[in-house]
Amino acid sequence: MGVTRYQADGQTWWRVDEWVVDRDGRQVRFRKKRIPTKEQALAIAAKVRTESFEGDFLGRRRAPRYTVAELWAAYGPAAKRDNASWETDAGRAQHLLRHLGRFPADRLPLREVDGYRDARLKETTQRGGLRVRPLWTGRSSSSSGC
Repeated sequence: MGVTRYQADGQTWWRVDEWVVDRDGRQVRFRKKRIPTKEQALAIAAKVRTESFEGDFLGRRRAPRYTVAELWAAYGPAAKRDNASWETDAGRAQHLLRHLGRFPADRLPLREVDGYRDARLKETTQRGGLRVRPLWTGRSSSSSGC
């Protein structure tokens, strides 16, 4: 593997054949043929190894992972500064953070969101009553004025 020379169509070419690790930790084979010079082939091989090491091999940059709590920590001060309703946002965020704060925001499992909704429905309100799941969403046909 690596950089090798071969002949095709009466010309001498160079090829790169490397195994690199992608962002998920899997071994991926990189191949490129018909490179005119050895120097270019060595440069391509070095570039592929560097991209693999830095995490952006094949044009896929490793996305940063933020938890729901980290995102609220970044958004909370801006909400307090810019929104008149920041206390409402903070109150909602407390419940979200208690249930979902440790999960990565970009990969939040649906079962955890459903679990959050079910847990919130079992909690009592500030007035001591239980929360009620809405029977429908949107308007009914009788209130549309038709």
